[in-house]
Amino acid sequence: GGDPAGPVVAAAGAVSHTQPAAAGGPDRSVGRPRVLALDDEPSIRAFLRKALAAAGMDCFVFQDGAQALDGLRDTTYDVMLIDHRMAGMSGTEFYEAAVDFRPELANKAVFMSGDVLNPDLRGFATQRGIRLLAKPFDIEAVIRVVHEALAAAAEDDAKASIGPRA
Repeated sequence: GGDPAGPVVAAAGAVSHTQPAAAGGPDRSVGRPRVLALDDEPSIRAFLRKALAAAGMDCFVFQDGAQALDGLRDTTYDVMLIDHRMAGMSGTEFYEAAVDFRPELANKAVFMSGDVLNPDLRGFATQRGIRLLAKPFDIEAVIRVVHEALAAAAEDDAKASIGPRA
């Protein structure tokens, strides 16, 4: 099962000026980064949507893991913000299911947690290169960690296409 989208080519230098999204075209190589935000608290979903929209990103919010996995079927995301502790499916369970379904998301996740010192969470995140975002957070912290994840994912994608660097 390869990626049906084919290689996504990033346009260099087309980042500084904002351009309106092309009408109707499903071209994912240009336009705003897409962020999946999974949290069972409505106030946090609203906050993330507003903060990321203000930073020029499209944020798609989901209240539970099953709903978010459904969302992965028809949309590709650049970053996933995942609440660690939720009723039903936990953040780590969602992450594993999401990566199972879309392996390219493995290095594009950020866990949000009020307990980032939790050794299980830290171990899970460290092994997989997942960033941690401590709750409560402010707009700057959210945007910074999303930008870091976007940059790291772009770097990883570039490395993958060039081959291993010594």
